[in-house]
Amino acid sequence: MIGPIVLASDASYAMPLATALRSLAEANQRHWPIDVRVLVTAFPEAMRRKVERSLPRGAVAIEWLPIEVAQFGGFGVQNHISRMTYARLLIPSLLPQTAVKVLYLDADILVLGDLGAL
Repeated sequence: MIGPIVLASDASYAMPLATALRSLAEANQRHWPIDVRVLVTAFPEAMRRKVERSLPRGAVAIEWLPIEVAQFGGFGVQNHISRMTYARLLIPSLLPQTAVKVLYLDADILVLGDLGAL
C-alpha cells in the first residue's frame, strides 16, 4: 500500500478530484488499497459517495478530512487560486505523527505512472 497521498478539494472540484483519484488507482494497481486523505470544505456527503463510487472497488481507502478555510481569510485569492489552495499548509497538523512522508497531489492532475518509488 502506498500513501498517505493527500489532495484538497471543494465541491467545485469534485469532477477533477474523481478523475485524479481514478488515474491514481489505475496507474498504481499493484499498491491497492491506496491510502488517500482528502482535505475538504463545502463538499457534501452525497458528492463524496459519488467520488467513491467512481473508483474501482478496493482501489482507494479514502479518509475525508474537513477543514475550515476561514482561517485563510487574509490570504490572496484569484480566479485559479481559492482558499482551498492553502489547505495543504495544514497537512502536518492533520496527519498522524507516524506519517513520515506524505505526497500531496493537486486535485486536477492525471497520474500516469507508478508512484511506489516516491
